[in-house]
Amino acid sequence: MATSAAEELREFCQTPGSASQFFPFGSQGYKDSVRHWLQSSSDVAEAAVQPGNAKDLSEIVKILGKWRAPFAVKGGGHATSPNLSSTRGIQIYMNRFENVRYLRKPDKRLEVGAGCLWDRVYREVVPLGRNVIGGAASEGVGVAGWCLGGGYSLKSNNYGIGIDSILGFEVVLPDGRIVNANQNENSDLFAALKGGGNNFGIVTKFILKTYPQRRTYGARITFQKPEFEQAEAAIADFAEKETKRRAAIVAAFRHTLIPGKTEPESVINLTCIYDGKKRTYDPFKRFQSIKGSPYQPDAAGWGVRAAAAPVQPMSFAQRAIKVSNVDDSDNDADDDGGSSEISASAAAAGFREMDYFEADQLSGSRFDPPEWQKQSSPALDMPTFAQVRTAQPMMMAAAAPMPTPQKSSMSGVGEVKGCGRFGCIMVSGYTKKLVKTVSEQSRISASKMANNGGRMVIIDVWPFLPRLFETSTPSAWPHPRGKVWFPCLAYFLWEEEKDTKFWLDEMARAFAKIKEVAKKEGCHEDSFPAYCNVSLDTTTPEEIYRDNLPWLMDLRAKYDPDDVMGLCSGFKIPHPGGRAKPDGDRDTVST
Repeated sequence: MATSAAEELREFCQTPGSASQFFPFGSQGYKDSVRHWLQSSSDVAEAAVQPGNAKDLSEIVKILGKWRAPFAVKGGGHATSPNLSSTRGIQIYMNRFENVRYLRKPDKRLEVGAGCLWDRVYREVVPLGRNVIGGAASEGVGVAGWCLGGGYSLKSNNYGIGIDSILGFEVVLPDGRIVNANQNENSDLFAALKGGGNNFGIVTKFILKTYPQRRTYGARITFQKPEFEQAEAAIADFAEKETKRRAAIVAAFRHTLIPGKTEPESVINLTCIYDGKKRTYDPFKRFQSIKGSPYQPDAAGWGVRAAAAPVQPMSFAQRAIKVSNVDDSDNDADDDGGSSEISASAAAAGFREMDYFEADQLSGSRFDPPEWQKQSSPALDMPTFAQVRTAQPMMMAAAAPMPTPQKSSMSGVGEVKGCGRFGCIMVSGYTKKLVKTVSEQSRISASKMANNGGRMVIIDVWPFLPRLFETSTPSAWPHPRGKVWFPCLAYFLWEEEKDTKFWLDEMARAFAKIKEVAKKEGCHEDSFPAYCNVSLDTTTPEEIYRDNLPWLMDLRAKYDPDDVMGLCSGFKIPHPGGRAKPDGDRDTVST
């Protein structure tokens, strides 16, 4: 008879008919399961399991609930904070839920497994002349975390945020039941899952609305220091005046410290995407008169990966699928019916037509680390088994709280060496003064890299239109019609764990200054909800869900009476019964 959750999971996965696999510490499957984007967010789990289907996952959840075993659920593993999709308990890796199926009837929907990455989804659906509202940074971003958190996209000006294009979920509830949640079945659960994270069960399938996809037009431009003032003014002008739904920019104020140097290399990477063919009116003309250089594979000398360079277009004719009935009948208020010719000035600045694959990569590549910051060796510096046994005993029913592990992260397992965090504050717009403040604060933070182990500082300006939430649907995450807010995002990267406190404090300092100016400019209110997809792990559920928290707590009690999901890492909506914590240290983010 099994004496722990890990032992019973191993036995279950070895049962004839099981489609799942159990991975003990030290195995390759274990390493793949616990690996996250950053080393600092990859943790030393007791063991890992990869469910093969929803039925198996149901049994796995029941085993975890029986033993009151801490666990985490990983989709793409793109979180930068520890304890969001990592754990020192049982790591569930959803990579086997990878099916993508397009259903032309009745409503051109797309079914996507919870283990899929956006890279895979786009390559399945775009050749059909359709697309979904998905992650803007596709390299390694998982569908599940992005959809369960909210979802800002390059397409959001035109179609809203991601959770408002979700038609339904398949979810394994904490008691093991497998149910559908949509407008007609379990409609309260359907609303709660949209922005509610992993508080109500484990989603195995997302059903997404699709939209017509054309070729896109745009470029990525790199501005050097002498051009910063002009570029900042043009970015603010776009943010304040541009009204085209299909037009989007993402301006990354990026500073990178090359090993051996004391001064960072500073640039503004500007991604301009028009989600359609070039028209007579060019929303990006304001940038073309500035002497920026078109994006190249290594324009700033960082050694960024080649995937960020222009990719080979994947035209419909090159695909094996023949598209005979592409639905391009959407109402496009941006179309002016004019010429689609690209002007000489636009071409000189690097603007061109491209497939959506390339447009997505241009946006996401702003977070690529320098080449020397990536893991270069397949040999992973794992802690010894003795260290893990000391840090994390096998989980027993009604076990005593676990001691603090000797190692707080999994050395050498992250896709990027070193430590880092995403963080954000929410704004409702950008003015010239606010853009200037973002630029200044990014430079101030970057000036501290040489003495504090810093490697990269990025703060984004990604403006959206005031009509962003006009398609809002009932959801856990507040975004009512008539309101607007979106993240001003920071990404800091540093070398060693010992510098973590310094950089988290520095990020807080920079955001406090940006928030101060944003308030004065009428672009921030304290009542704006935090956006959990890029919030620090110290963010509370009250900050995320605001006035929605009471009814979400009621639903936690309804769908999870024994608080099984309280054992799971992530941003935790409080459970009225509060059972999870007394039976063990959950490594929870907030209570």
